[in-house]
Formats: sequence, structure tokens, C-alpha cells
Amino acid sequence: QILIGHLVGAGRFNDAYHRCIRSLQMAMVMAGVLSLVFMLFSRKLLGLFTSDPEIIELGRLLIFLSIILEPGRAFNLVVGNGLRAAGDFRFPVYAGVIVMWGIGVTSAYLFGVHFGLGLVGIWLSFILDEWGRGLAVFWRWRSRIWEQKALVRTQELPS
Repeated sequence: QILIGHLVGAGRFNDAYHRCIRSLQMAMVMAGVLSLVFMLFSRKLLGLFTSDPEIIELGRLLIFLSIILEPGRAFNLVVGNGLRAAGDFRFPVYAGVIVMWGIGVTSAYLFGVHFGLGLVGIWLSFILDEWGRGLAVFWRWRSRIWEQKALVRTQELPS
């Protein structure tokens, strides 16, 4: 976010655009890899907190679903913060409210209550929420509308 803010402030929009994409790639890979590692050790880790096999299996399922959730969270956070750094701070807020209430809350009720999936249904709604917000802010980033929203720009000196 700081790097993007500096690049936008310097008027280096193309560099800012690519910095965000590179940061996004790194964050999504790291989130996926760390989730996989956590999944590999989930039985032992959960065993530190409980010996109940039902809770351990539910926890393992939620950790498995986190392999999908966490890259989506990275997607949402990296690009959303890139937009904020570029001065386009309203869009992530509006997209967040619309997606959280329109998709997150609605799907949590549908999956968790209506279809009886309980906590697993709530986790599925988290996945839809994070990926939905991530896709919304990524669309905005790729549109480059944020270039017009820069709050500070360094002026080039006349030659």
C-alpha cells in the first residue's frame, strides 16, 4: 500500500498498477501455501485445544476450506488497499458493504440455516464474500479509474 501510494503520488501509474499485481500474486501464493501447511498439521494443532474427535474433524474441514478462503482474503485486502492508496477509497467501502450484505449475509443464512450446513455453511459464505469483494476491487483496479482519483501528484518541473 505504501509503495503504491508513493508511485501514484509520483504520477507513475503504470508502475503502481504492476506493483499491485505483483503484490497480489505474492500474497495469494503465500496465503495458499500457508493454508496448505496449516492443513497438513491441523490434526496435531487442533489436538492442542481439544480431544473431541468431532470438533477436530469439523476444525479440519474448516481449515481445508481456508485453502480457498485465504487467497480470496489476500485478493480482497491487497487490491482493496491498493485502491485506497491510489486515492480511490470510496469504492472498496461501497463494494464491501454491497457484497457483505448482498452475498455474505444472504449466503450465510442460506447455507448455514436454510440448508442446515451450520458452521461449514458460514465458512462457505466467508469464501463467497472474500472472493466477491476481491473480484469487485480487482475489476476496479483493472479499469484504472483509480488513476483519476489520486489525491496527491508530484508535478514535473519544466525543462
